[in-house]
Amino acid sequence: MLEVLLSICIITASLALLASLLTNQVNNPRKASALSAIETTASADLTWIRNYAKLWRLESGPYNITPSTTTNSITGADTFTQSSYLSYQPDPDSCAAETLPSDFLVAAQNVVISPAKLATIADATPVSGAEKLISLPTEAGSTQLWRSITFTGQVDHIDVSYYLKNDALSLGFKRNAAILIDASAWCP
Repeated sequence: MLEVLLSICIITASLALLASLLTNQVNNPRKASALSAIETTASADLTWIRNYAKLWRLESGPYNITPSTTTNSITGADTFTQSSYLSYQPDPDSCAAETLPSDFLVAAQNVVISPAKLATIADATPVSGAEKLISLPTEAGSTQLWRSITFTGQVDHIDVSYYLKNDALSLGFKRNAAILIDASAWCP
């Protein structure tokens, strides 16, 4: 009788372990797909902000910005000339008042964001530490990707953080980056 009970306990423990392993195998592709969608979305959002930080207030540079009526809305400078060297036209008031990061976010907010699925940069009046929900593809499930931009006391860069809320798959994704606002180097 003892042998039968012992064998039943061993078989039950083995089946529980097997069920756990099978559940993990089923969830792994779903986790991988969700994590890939989250990383791709955060990278696209961060790349757009980085690229805009290079173009904002740009007067001349090696970038291919087609001269048009929208040039000023993209760069924010009075004019733009394609050239082998960089020059920027920062607003002296922004430099003196140390509001360059906030002014950068206001300008970025007014640019038509492409791809359109990227979240808006900040609130109408950018507040350091304000959070924004970034929309994710359906592969991410119910997981929510959030972005926070901080700049308090920093006049030459912004800090961008991405993190998850409602992380049902326990992915634990976090990403932080400091983005230099190139025009800040041209402040008097």
